[in-house]
Amino acid sequence: MHKLLTLYKKLLFNFITSTFIKNTYNNCTNHKKYINCRSTNLYLCCTTTYEQIDRCTYSIKSTLDNTNNATYRNYYLWYIIFALACILFHVILVQTLAFIVIFSRLYQKLRYIHLIVSDIRKLNKINKRINPHMAYTVKEILHLEVAPALGCTEPVAIALATAAAASIIEDESPDHIEIWVDPNIYKNGLAVIIPGTGGLNGLDTAAALGALCGDASLGLEVLEPITDNGVELACKYRQESRVTVNLLADQKGIYVKALLTFKDHQVEAIIEGVHDNITSITMDGKPVTDSPLVKAKQAQKADVFKLEDFIKKLTLDDLIDMINDLDDDDFAFLKEGITYNVRLADYGLKHGSGLGVGLTLERLARMKILTRDMILSARIITSAAADARMGGIKLPAMSSGGSGNHGL
Repeated sequence: MHKLLTLYKKLLFNFITSTFIKNTYNNCTNHKKYINCRSTNLYLCCTTTYEQIDRCTYSIKSTLDNTNNATYRNYYLWYIIFALACILFHVILVQTLAFIVIFSRLYQKLRYIHLIVSDIRKLNKINKRINPHMAYTVKEILHLEVAPALGCTEPVAIALATAAAASIIEDESPDHIEIWVDPNIYKNGLAVIIPGTGGLNGLDTAAALGALCGDASLGLEVLEPITDNGVELACKYRQESRVTVNLLADQKGIYVKALLTFKDHQVEAIIEGVHDNITSITMDGKPVTDSPLVKAKQAQKADVFKLEDFIKKLTLDDLIDMINDLDDDDFAFLKEGITYNVRLADYGLKHGSGLGVGLTLERLARMKILTRDMILSARIITSAAADARMGGIKLPAMSSGGSGNHGL
C-alpha cells in the first residue's frame, strides 16, 4: 500500500507540474497579444495621455492576472480532488477484493468444519442406535431374509409345521392331524391353490401334504417332493376328516401349531414370528433337543428378530452405504432370485394363471388403452408373477422376509 501511494504522488506531481507550465505559457502568450492589441487600439483611437494609457493597460493586466491566478487555483484544486478520489477508489477496491478472498477462504473452512461435525454427529447417532455387538452385514441380511419359496407362504407354513412334526417319527404316517393358526394365516391360506396339486386348495390339504410327503429340511420349498400318490393320499385324509383346523382368533402375528397323533406318540411343532421359523418341537410333551430343524431355526429366530430391530434403526443413507459390501457371491444370489421371479412372470403372461391380472394389463397396453411406461411395465411383470405363484404353479419365488409377494 505504501508503494502504491508513492506511485500516485509521483504521477500526480508530474501531471500537475506539466499542466501548470503548459497553461502558464499559453496564457502569457495570449495576454501579450491581447495587451499589445489593446494598447495599439487605445493609441490610435483615444486622445488620452500616455499616463492614462499606461494606467488602463496596468488595470487590464492586473485584472487578467487575478483572473488567471484564480483559474490556476481552481485547476489545481480539482486536480488534487481527482487524485484523492482515485486513491480512495483504489484503496476501497483493493480492500473489497481482499475481503472477498478472505471471506471465501473462511467460508470454505467453515463448510469443511460443518461437514466434519455433521459426519461426527451422524456416527454418534448410529452408535447410539446400534449395538456394536449386534451389527449385520448385507450378506447376512440377504441370507436371513431372502430365500426361495414354493407357493403361497401361508399354506406352505402349515405344511412346514406338519412336516417338521412328522420328521420325528420316521416310516410311520400319523393317524390324525390337528393345526391351530392365527387369523392372517387362516385368511390368506384358505382358498389359495397349493403348487403341484393340480388346483387343490385348503389349509387341511396343505397340512396333510406336509405330514405325508413334505421335506422340512427344504424350508419354504417343503412341498417340492410331493407326487401324484402323495396328493391322492392327502385327499383321502381330508375326505376321512383326519385333519382338523382351528382358528386362534385372538392370536397376533404369525403362529402355526401342528399336532400329529401317531399310534404310540404325539408330536407337536410350532412356527411363530416368521413363516419358516420353527421355535419348538416336542414329542409326548417333552422337547426334542436333537432335531436340526429346531436348533437351526431357533438360532435363525434370534437373528431375524435382532436383524429386524437393527434395520428399523438405520436410515436410508445407512442402508445405501451397506450396498458397498456386496461381493460376487451376493450378486450371483440376487441374480438367481431375479431368474426365479422373471420365470414366474413369463409363465403368468403366457398362460394367464390365477386371476390373470398381469395378462389383462398387458392386453390393455397392447390395445393402447393404457400407456406403457416404466410403472405399468413393473405392474405387469409383478402381477403376472403373483398370478402364477398364487395359481399353484410349481415354480419357486425368491421371497423376502418370509413373503413371496414381497420378494416379487
